[in-house]
Amino acid sequence: MSERRGGGTPTRRRSAALENAITDVAWDVLVEHSYNGLTYEAVAARDGTSKPVLYRRWPQREDLLIATLTRYWRPSVFPTPAACARTPSPSCALSTPSTPAAFRYLAWSEASSGV
Repeated sequence: MSERRGGGTPTRRRSAALENAITDVAWDVLVEHSYNGLTYEAVAARDGTSKPVLYRRWPQREDLLIATLTRYWRPSVFPTPAACARTPSPSCALSTPSTPAAFRYLAWSEASSGV
């Protein structure tokens, strides 16, 4: 989509502003429809741009995915076993994959995300 300049004439988004807007839309599409739904058609339609604009910046869908994840992905941080020994907390139950609570959380997470 184009932004409007003072009087109402549209201006074209350029470089970083355009890429940020597209990765915003790509993130929304990815969260709502998972990787299989992350298509150039879906992103272009939602952003109001054309597929060639996307292909020019990201020649393959994986390139768009990497750009989007690089911008938005925040890894989960779990406490270390040593920290849990000093100060137990509910998140300590998730700190090691061997605990049943961790498996329940991972199953819930996958079910919630539609993966």
